[in-house]
Amino acid sequence: DLAAALVAVEAENLQAGGEVAEGLVFLQEAATAVEAVDLEMQEVVGEVAAALAVEAEDLAAAEAKVLQTAGEVAEALVFPQDAAAVVHAGDLAMLRAVAVEDPMTLKWAAA
Repeated sequence: DLAAALVAVEAENLQAGGEVAEGLVFLQEAATAVEAVDLEMQEVVGEVAAALAVEAEDLAAAEAKVLQTAGEVAEALVFPQDAAAVVHAGDLAMLRAVAVEDPMTLKWAAA
């Protein structure tokens, strides 16, 4: 009976050892799969970072264009103001000339 019990225990140990070996193989395969996924994720993160860098460059270029356009608009707004001041000064000079030459015309224009 003792020999049969030892054989039975040995058989159980061998079966358990086989199950442990299968478990280790499964764990190794799972670790390999996780490493592959990790590499893929690193690649995706790299691609996303590169895309964000390009996007940042595009945004910086767009911002520079907006600032340039804003400067051009500001210059365009200053020009009419300067032109209006010149025209106004010209109008005043012309009115003064008319007033000196023909005061009645100035009264008629004012009416």
